Amino acid sequence: MQDVAHEPNKWMLARFLEGLFNYCFPTNFCSTQCEKYYTFSQRGHPVHNYWHDLEELANSVGRISTRDFVIRFWQGVEHYLCVKWAENGFDPEVSSIDDLEALADRYERASKLCQFELS
Repeated sequence: MQDVAHEPNKWMLARFLEGLFNYCFPTNFCSTQCEKYYTFSQRGHPVHNYWHDLEELANSVGRISTRDFVIRFWQGVEHYLCVKWAENGFDPEVSSIDDLEALADRYERASKLCQFELS
């Protein structure tokens, strides 16, 4: 308000929003979010949660294409899911995120059933 109130005609919406962003977030926010995005993994969480958390990071980074998101999703899931996808003919270069997530959810449920039977 100190900057804008004195000369409101000097501030266009885009400049105002950029200034507000710079005021609210540290200067390295974007690079920190990029680093988090490119190193983020499932870490034992349900694949559905991993997908949404990764999507949230991608949105904070911006300019992530759908295909790049699918590839990053593939790279960060538990290894056994990648193996199951590959066994069933899926590939990060052509498969859709919806197909991969739906199948991963099925594989996780099946894995839990197997673990339940063994105990």
